[in-house]
Amino acid sequence: MPRWLPPVLVAVAFVGGIAVRGWVGAALLLVVTGFLAWLAVLSWPALGAQGRALRVLILAALVGLALWQGLR
Repeated sequence: MPRWLPPVLVAVAFVGGIAVRGWVGAALLLVVTGFLAWLAVLSWPALGAQGRALRVLILAALVGLALWQGLR
């Protein structure tokens, strides 16, 4: 698999999640959230308190966006 493929797929899933209303868009956003949560887990030991808080805030915002998109 080319190194550029995963970021492109995440970007496509994010744009698709924003563009598509309903549960399909919410599912795409949750896929993005899951990928970013995995990356956050991998980098967690090397982060300071501010970096950890920022990652938790971003993940919470994505979950909130997915819920909002699912209810539209």
